[in-house]
Amino acid sequence: MPKPIWGLDKVSAENRDKMMRMLVAVELNISETDSTWKLGQNKPDAVRIAAADKLKTSAIGSGQSELAQMMRDANKGN
Repeated sequence: MPKPIWGLDKVSAENRDKMMRMLVAVELNISETDSTWKLGQNKPDAVRIAAADKLKTSAIGSGQSELAQMMRDANKGN
């Protein structure tokens, strides 16, 4: 089961006030991103293949079949 969602109701009013005073607003301008492919995730072969199988049938995003194939190809090197 997933962990319950943490909320401010679990913090005393005094500690909540202290926490709120420490919040600082920032604005970031992202000029570039750099990514890393981590298709193996240091998991056993069966886990990686199961993840690729599940990803191939997923309805989220785009390019899942291609990514699933890349995961299978990365697994062949092990």
